Amino acid sequence: MDNKKSLSKSDEFRDLLADYIHGASELVRRLFTQIAHASGSSDTVLKDLGQARELLRRAHPEMVSLSMAVTLILKRVEKGADVETASRELELSWNANMKRVTEMAAKYLAGHHRVLTISYSGLVRDAILKAKAQSCTPEVYLGEGRPKYEGLALARELADEGVPCTVFADSAFAGFINDVDCVLIGADAICASFLLNKIGTTAILREARARDVPTAVAYDCLKVTEDAEFSDLIMDYPADELLMGPSAQRAFGSNAGSSQCSSCLQVVNRYFETIPRSLLDVELADSF
Repeated sequence: MDNKKSLSKSDEFRDLLADYIHGASELVRRLFTQIAHASGSSDTVLKDLGQARELLRRAHPEMVSLSMAVTLILKRVEKGADVETASRELELSWNANMKRVTEMAAKYLAGHHRVLTISYSGLVRDAILKAKAQSCTPEVYLGEGRPKYEGLALARELADEGVPCTVFADSAFAGFINDVDCVLIGADAICASFLLNKIGTTAILREARARDVPTAVAYDCLKVTEDAEFSDLIMDYPADELLMGPSAQRAFGSNAGSSQCSSCLQVVNRYFETIPRSLLDVELADSF
C-alpha cells in the first residue's frame, strides 16, 4: 500500500469495503495490514482511523469485528502508541485467539466425519484444514451462497486442498441434514442472546435440532458486542443481484436485472439474519 495515502482513501481499503465474498476473519487480516501502514501525525492518524471505522460500519454493518478492531487500535493510539505498534500488537493477540479457537473447532470436527456449513467462514475453513492436517479430514456439505456465491468460493478453496465437498442449492439444506454428523457455522456478531450470520442459518439449525444433529458455532473475540440491536445491523443489499442470473432473465424477460419489474413486485436481498444462541449445542470461543 502506498504509505503516502491515508488508510481510508487507499485502493486496498476500497477493495476491502467492496468485498462481500470473504468472511470477517479474512477481511480483518487485511485490515490489520492496511492500518499498520497508515502514516501521518497522531492527529491525522486518529482522524483517518475514525473515518475508516465509519466507512466500515456503512459497508459491512453486520461484521462488527472490523469496526471493533479499529476501535481497539484507536484506544491504543489515543494513549500514545504509534499506529503500527498498536495494530501489530492487537493482530498478535487476535491471531493467538484465532489459533486457540481453530484448534477447538478442529478437535470438535475430529469426532464428526461429515459436516454441514453455510456461507464463507474463515474460522470454519481453517478448522477443516487443521483437522485434515491431523488426519481427520471431514467431508463438507454446503450451499452455493447466492447471490455472491461465497459457498462456492469456500468449496473451491477446500477442494483445492483435497477436502471432499458437496455443493447444492441453498434451499436444499434440509435434504442433506441426514447425510451429516454435525453442523458447524461461523458468526459475524455475537451478543447476549443472539448471533448474526448468513440468512438461512436459522432454518438449518432448527432442522438439525429436529433431527438430533449436533450443532456448533466458532467465533473469535472481535465478534462479541454488547449491542443487542442487531436489527440495526441488518441491511438490504441491491435487489438487482437476485435478478441477474439466467433463470431470472427467463422469468422476467427484458426486465431481468431491474428491481423495478413491476409496481406490485418487491425484491428484497438480505445477506444476514439474527439467530438465537439457544439453537446451538456448542460454542467454540475464547477471550483475548
